[in-house]
Amino acid sequence: MLNIMHDKILTIILQSLERINYREIIKFGKETVGKNISGDKTFRFDKIIEESIVRNLRNLGFRGLIRGEENPDYGGDIKEGVILIDPIDGSSNALRGIPYYATLIAYAERDSIESVTRAVVYAPELKEKYVAMLGEGAYLIKNNIIQRLMITDAKSPVALIEVLSAYSLQFSREIFRFGKIRRLGSAGLAIVYTASNLLDAVMDIGRVMRMPDIAAPYLILKEAGGEAIIEPKKPLRADIRVNLLMGKPSLVRVLYRKFWTRRKRS
Repeated sequence: MLNIMHDKILTIILQSLERINYREIIKFGKETVGKNISGDKTFRFDKIIEESIVRNLRNLGFRGLIRGEENPDYGGDIKEGVILIDPIDGSSNALRGIPYYATLIAYAERDSIESVTRAVVYAPELKEKYVAMLGEGAYLIKNNIIQRLMITDAKSPVALIEVLSAYSLQFSREIFRFGKIRRLGSAGLAIVYTASNLLDAVMDIGRVMRMPDIAAPYLILKEAGGEAIIEPKKPLRADIRVNLLMGKPSLVRVLYRKFWTRRKRS
């Protein structure tokens, strides 16, 4: 954890988030202002929070390429790395006052999810920060307590599987053979909850989830000892939609054998 706490890029990311008043921005920014690059509805708070993060990152010294969910390219030098931002993962929850939403930020040395080396998932209402650095582990920071995340691969009495798309839900009867289905409204938090052993697996074989939804929690899960199957793996852009299976290695392997051939290819 010592290396993570003193890492320059992670420090910049965390400080950029600490300067944002989420509650006030969401309270006064609930109207829609168009659609983002993926074609999804954009709330004003999504746009304000993303632009605030970008401004804070620049003011704190980050000069690499920045891409967002609301704006695909904020410029920067790709030689300094790539940051991909999902300002509010779980926007519909935030709109209704449900605290289950988060900001997801991934830093990659190259333009691929496999090149992500630092990640932050920040749930402001839950006061939870999930952080990871390649080769240094994954951690939950809450109430000034730091907890290392390690997935327990033992079989759960009742497995909980987050199913992220309507396409995937058409197989619900078969999925129920392996565990109970959950739909919590934030893919990023579902993945880090799997890293925390609160859930057992996360799946979307309907190619609905976007790269910003998963790039940061992907590293957190991997550093916690989880298994992650993703298609495609690059580039790190907001308009890229993916299939995924993530979670406890033994359960992911079972789900892969059963469902992966039925995934949407495009």
